[in-house]
Amino acid sequence: MSDPQATIFSIGHFFSDQSHVLCRELRDARRMTWGKTQRFTFSDYTRGHRGEWQEGGDPFSEHLRGQILVVWNGSMPHLLPLVEQARAKGMKLCFLENGLYPGTQQWDPEGINAGSTAAKIPGAAFRSRPVNEQIWRIDFDQRKVEYTQGQPGLPGDDSPLPLRYAFFPMQIQQDTQIQRYSPLYRSVEDALAAVYASLPDGLPLVVKEHPSERTRDGSCARMRRYPKAIFCRYRPVAELLRQASCVVTINSSVGLQALVRRVPLITLGRTVYGRPEWCQCVAAAEEDLPVALRRFTEYPVDTALLGAFLTWLRDSWSMPWQYPKMVARIRDITEGRAPWLEGLA
Repeated sequence: MSDPQATIFSIGHFFSDQSHVLCRELRDARRMTWGKTQRFTFSDYTRGHRGEWQEGGDPFSEHLRGQILVVWNGSMPHLLPLVEQARAKGMKLCFLENGLYPGTQQWDPEGINAGSTAAKIPGAAFRSRPVNEQIWRIDFDQRKVEYTQGQPGLPGDDSPLPLRYAFFPMQIQQDTQIQRYSPLYRSVEDALAAVYASLPDGLPLVVKEHPSERTRDGSCARMRRYPKAIFCRYRPVAELLRQASCVVTINSSVGLQALVRRVPLITLGRTVYGRPEWCQCVAAAEEDLPVALRRFTEYPVDTALLGAFLTWLRDSWSMPWQYPKMVARIRDITEGRAPWLEGLA
């Protein structure tokens, strides 16, 4: 029996059903799994517990050179050995993650989020790209609160919000976005403390708990540490963005939503969407943060260039939930093509 042309790597229930369909659509692929769906938990995924693929030693043969490994995320510390083994055998890679737009995924040969090819393209490269005016009218899905569902709301959930405020969306502590792409702040708590200390007079801070926050204790402790901040648990992101004067984030996907709604944005880490042409990127020196918070109303934004980038990010780089297009992306990466980069200056 000949070697498969693609290896689809599935992690427990992450990407499990989709990997089955992809193997069928590709007609010449094998499926590798790590963890049983019925006993695989979020903690197993984030903490890097040993998996079945590790116990079998090297899962790849020399005959797979030039073929492709399709892997969910791939940047988690416990998955890096698998990725490096594939590279050492001459395999090509396709990294998958949840998409930045509703109904999409990220599919990229270099990585996800700030590690992707999309993050490395300078803003000026989109000058010649078209703008779809509908890009400003996208309705993003509101993630449901998971582990604290049913717990009492926080002060900002029910009380009227200030007329102007800076909005800081929390991220989960073990997020690889924080671990890999945050040179200034090694944790979301460090970033929150810096933002709180840098606020100019008269600009309140509104903080939304991440929907996947595990316990209510974290926010209770934060409310004691930052008594002048307003904390939310259930208030929709769309509502908070509609009323926000600016958004400050390390690299949360809420930053992209802020750009779509043309809310002034300050980023504190490397992001897939951050460019100096349309947001303030504070990733080199912490003393730049107070300046950024003072000047967000003055910062020049190239709206036409931003619209071109957002259109490209959704319509060319993002992958829709359509299996023929997913198969085509796998074929493109296998054969060294990158049609999503066509038309960039």
